[in-house]
Amino acid sequence: MGFHYGYEKRNFDAEWTRLEQEYRAAGMDDRQIAAMKEYDWTWFCSQRTYQNRVQALPSEPIRTAYRPFPANSVRTRVSSPACSENLNPCPAPGTPAM
Repeated sequence: MGFHYGYEKRNFDAEWTRLEQEYRAAGMDDRQIAAMKEYDWTWFCSQRTYQNRVQALPSEPIRTAYRPFPANSVRTRVSSPACSENLNPCPAPGTPAM
């Protein structure tokens, strides 16, 4: 689905307002609280990156078959005879290109 930054950041800030008060009541000092918040912020950022890069697999199989183009397919699509004469046909598979 993706990561809605504004929504998730608002939830993160609300949770951290509550946690900061809880940690202060437990007797933690500012340095310890800042270290825990920095750890949580790093996790938040990594989750944002992960959610933005993950894509769901397609639910139905891909049904494309490989069909090589005919050797002279370009020549058949050129409407001008003068231009068509200047085109070389594609080399057959297995022959070196010039």
